[in-house]
Amino acid sequence: LDCPRERSVPPRLYCGPPVSCDQMPDERIPRACEGVCAACEQCSDHPDDRAGSLLTSCEATAAGKGCPACLACDDNEASCNACRQASCASACSDVSSDACAQCEADNGCPCQDCRGCNVCADAENCAAAGGSAEECLALEAACDAQGVDGCFDVPIRYPRVDLTDGEQALESPPVDLAGASGDVVLEFSYVPFNVGRTYTRSEQGVSSCEWEQGVPQEVLVQFCASDCTEPSSWADAEGGRLPPPDQRGNNLRLAEQSGVDWRAGRTVISIPPSFRTSTFRFRFLPRLSESARFGVDDVRVRAR
Repeated sequence: LDCPRERSVPPRLYCGPPVSCDQMPDERIPRACEGVCAACEQCSDHPDDRAGSLLTSCEATAAGKGCPACLACDDNEASCNACRQASCASACSDVSSDACAQCEADNGCPCQDCRGCNVCADAENCAAAGGSAEECLALEAACDAQGVDGCFDVPIRYPRVDLTDGEQALESPPVDLAGASGDVVLEFSYVPFNVGRTYTRSEQGVSSCEWEQGVPQEVLVQFCASDCTEPSSWADAEGGRLPPPDQRGNNLRLAEQSGVDWRAGRTVISIPPSFRTSTFRFRFLPRLSESARFGVDDVRVRAR
């Protein structure tokens, strides 16, 4: 993952000393990465076209490769699991144990390839899973013994690369306002948890050097009259850009707010007559950095 082959990938992915956007490495393949790339070239090609869109060049190369143990495990994993369940259920309560391996061998379970497929991942996760130093060292030795045939998890595709507004927003169910008259409003309380003024909007598959900077942070209140599955049906509500400047950067952390904080963010937004249908919906759409939090509570739609 740290050895891309093109200068268009985010600088943080380059191995070696950190670089900035105006100091991209000169060599096409950084010298520190040559050994990794050479080892990757020795791996078997995966028989299926697995690489999805928007992978970096090194991810796409790795996604197109496989290792013998995992390729073989793909074919016999079901029969391995069936044999374990039928003959070694007790011994294989810990599938990485010697007792499980011995039971598999005694009963002819076709599990050796799947053990080879998983041993490097098991070695990486051993300490976090609470394994002893002895167990972890044994797994590392078994992984190292596979050489370039060792199996490691790599990204294959990013199925949700860019979240749509509909996927990000907190959306209401339909509210029947067909018979409403007079002053109809949306009321709610909110607390901005240290929402800053601007942030850098990231875009997967694009170099971080090209990400848009200085984008205003805000939560938009939007209304929809009908056909709300269509993005074009949503419109920004007047007065629905939150929080205002005097509520930004308050250093307030989640779970440290009080009733005063909620009352300070009490908001009333008018719902125009054009939106008063039987299928009216409203939503809160975040445009926030990863570190920002925005709480919403006590939401009501009412005539007053």
